[in-house]
Amino acid sequence: IFRSWMNVLELVRLIPKVEDQLKISVIDSWEDHVYIGTESGSIVLYSVQEDVPSGKFTFRLEKTRSIGKRPVTQIEVVSVLGKLIVLCDGNVDVLNLYSLEPQPTFPISRDVSMVCYERNSPLFRFCICVKKKLHFFEFVGQFNYFKEITLSERPTCMNWTNGTLCIALKKDYVLLELESETISPLFPFMEKNKPAAPLIEILGNEFVLAKEDLGVFVTDTGSATRGNIKWVSSPSSLAVSAPYLVAMIPKTGTLEIHSVLNQQVVQTIPIPPKNNFRFITSRAHSRYALLCSSTVIYALKPTSLQSQVQELLNSKKINDVINLVEFNSRNDRATEREKKLSWAHRESGMTLLKDGQIQNAFEHFRESDIDPRILIQFFPGILPADSQAPKSNTGHLSQILSSKIPDQNRRDEILMLAKEQLIEYLEFRKMKPLSAEIVKDIDTALTKLYLELGTDNVEGALTSLENVLKSTVAIHFEDVETSLLQHKRYTALGLLYKTQKQYSRALEIWRKIGLGEFREEGHTGLEETVELLGNLNITENYQNLQLIWEFGKWVIEADPDKGVKIFTAGNHPVALDMQQVYQYLCQFRGRVLQLYLEHVIFKLKVQVEEFHTQLAVLYVDIIKTVLMDPTKFQEKLEPAKLGLRRLLKESKKLDDTTILNQIRSLPLYEEQILLYGRMKKHQKALVVIVEKLQDFSRAEKYCSQHKEEDEDLTLNLFKIYLDQPKLKEDDFISQSAMKLLHSHAAELNPVKVFPLLPANMPIQLIEGYISRALQNNTHAMRTNKIVKGLSRVDHINAQTQLQTYTRKSIVVTRDRMCPVCTKRIGDKAFACFPNGVVVHFRCFSDPKVCPVTGQDFRKKVYSLDD
Repeated sequence: IFRSWMNVLELVRLIPKVEDQLKISVIDSWEDHVYIGTESGSIVLYSVQEDVPSGKFTFRLEKTRSIGKRPVTQIEVVSVLGKLIVLCDGNVDVLNLYSLEPQPTFPISRDVSMVCYERNSPLFRFCICVKKKLHFFEFVGQFNYFKEITLSERPTCMNWTNGTLCIALKKDYVLLELESETISPLFPFMEKNKPAAPLIEILGNEFVLAKEDLGVFVTDTGSATRGNIKWVSSPSSLAVSAPYLVAMIPKTGTLEIHSVLNQQVVQTIPIPPKNNFRFITSRAHSRYALLCSSTVIYALKPTSLQSQVQELLNSKKINDVINLVEFNSRNDRATEREKKLSWAHRESGMTLLKDGQIQNAFEHFRESDIDPRILIQFFPGILPADSQAPKSNTGHLSQILSSKIPDQNRRDEILMLAKEQLIEYLEFRKMKPLSAEIVKDIDTALTKLYLELGTDNVEGALTSLENVLKSTVAIHFEDVETSLLQHKRYTALGLLYKTQKQYSRALEIWRKIGLGEFREEGHTGLEETVELLGNLNITENYQNLQLIWEFGKWVIEADPDKGVKIFTAGNHPVALDMQQVYQYLCQFRGRVLQLYLEHVIFKLKVQVEEFHTQLAVLYVDIIKTVLMDPTKFQEKLEPAKLGLRRLLKESKKLDDTTILNQIRSLPLYEEQILLYGRMKKHQKALVVIVEKLQDFSRAEKYCSQHKEEDEDLTLNLFKIYLDQPKLKEDDFISQSAMKLLHSHAAELNPVKVFPLLPANMPIQLIEGYISRALQNNTHAMRTNKIVKGLSRVDHINAQTQLQTYTRKSIVVTRDRMCPVCTKRIGDKAFACFPNGVVVHFRCFSDPKVCPVTGQDFRKKVYSLDD
């Protein structure tokens, strides 16, 4: 029974029969050359050509050279040096790789049992084994001896890579690190004295060692690199045809082929029974692994990578596909390697998608460069009808799944998942460089997919739909428009019109939503209309301004707070004319006009009297409305009052008289006080504070705050207090007036106070006031005298200083030069500094500093005599 689930190697006859009377002992190959060592001591060179269409080989004998009379035991092709190393009868010969002509050989070339060439190294180094001794040479124009190492036993087999030799001794494998000459034991290649051949092959920087029926992979440091290979029986020969290891199994008469990637058997090939095949061989430089009898040569020809991948895909071995292609392309250029891996991921994704493994499929698609439109075609009606995408014959996913998944509900779940995954994939691909045509198709497909998912109530689908339409300009317009209308997604339809700059159509759609002509749950059309109108460029198209006036109306009527944002959002590339907006909003009055005026006055600090006065009137209107019926709109009263007070405190462009006339009859006492203060009618403000608010301490504080504007303000407050009712009949003045006399005696002039007091008022009642007032007046009189005297002294000093400065004349002769510009002063205007320096009037900048000496006259008083 031959275990084989895929064909990776094909056994084909390379040379049906070598030349008469020649028997093969060893063989090697390089490109289209085959080198045969015979049992009679000859080297035979064949050239081989493959006929690609038929897969058959033709061969031709090129050269023959006799080396000795005994069998050739080893051949090593060193292609980079153009040399062929031949071991025959213990002698080493070096031949030209092309002509088989002899070349200078190694200094030690007799009694040799084995020759080894170092692989995977930039150096050209060789090992000659003579009994237990290993002699090392490096080729630098000639073979130079550089080291000798003696082993404990005579080697039976060895191989060399990357500075480390793996050697089979009598029973064990060992590693020899050449630089340090360290020998590390590995393991025996046979147990319990069972006969087993030591076999060592090289795979990259790894050694493949045969241990009876096991194949073991180790690094050049002796570490295991991957799992073991299990053969049905001990092999007699090994060959590497990467990424496969071929073992010749005599017991079964087969070639057993394992993948080195997962160590699993992938193919078993029966050996042709008639020719007594003896071994297989392969080197890194060989095009094929070769199977040989004494007269016949077969080649193990790898099948194409595409066919191997397809067989793995048919077996659903997706991970093996990727590993195979990665290994196959490991030495390729980066661009070629990426191309192969992309193809592998694409084919893997397709296989998984058709098998219903949706998430795994799209993980592979993300790693490929597949045209996204090919995947879109799995879903009918999603790709635009006029798309130029390459047509796919894969069919629709729903049809593919129907033949594999009988359960309708399960199929629907998979289809829904597939659409969601496709959306994620398309959004991912949009971030990669793509042609404008592909992006246009993708955005159109995304729109339709979101529409379908939105119909199925998938969370976030409609929001994503709107985001696509907001950000996308290039789209298949008619296709998307038709889909949106069919699904009655009017808000999104408006967004489509907006991105295509069909503003009027977009606004009309949203207005119909807002007015109830089109019904769409969760949408009013308000936000979209405000955003569009608030960002229109009125200089781009005059019609845009008309759109604001036309479509702003219904928004303002529906929601003034949102409507005002059309004019206050500040996103217009060119600001709207404020007066024009004001006139437009006046037709609505009420809240929208209030909000707009608050914006331009408090935020933009616009100083236009009409705006300020109108805002105040609006506040008063609100207050009046609430006061007329306190049961309604009570929540509007306090904000209106606060707004009016803020305006009265901050505004510099308010018609105070107009507002005062509006509120005079209303219980807006705080506002009246602010207005009287603005109008400098402080006495009326005091009347309101005293008579309406009965707040005497505030009245006195008000006097202190405004006494610089009216020095008799406290006296006026006293007069108001005199009109206040008396607590007792025998009181001559009110208690508040009496208290003010005593607490503000310094501010109340007795000359002006006494005439206001009752004539029969006893003097002892105001004795304290009179005492403090007289002290204050006396202090003020004395202070004034002192100030007058100091002022007189300052005046005298100034007169003296003036006389000092003006008593000396300045003589400017015809020859006097300006020390700054070195020109004659002549009859030009000049200046004389206190230190006597005379310069042109235009030749100095600071009258306090001499332009010649730099002397600062602000620090000391100088005279012309200094």
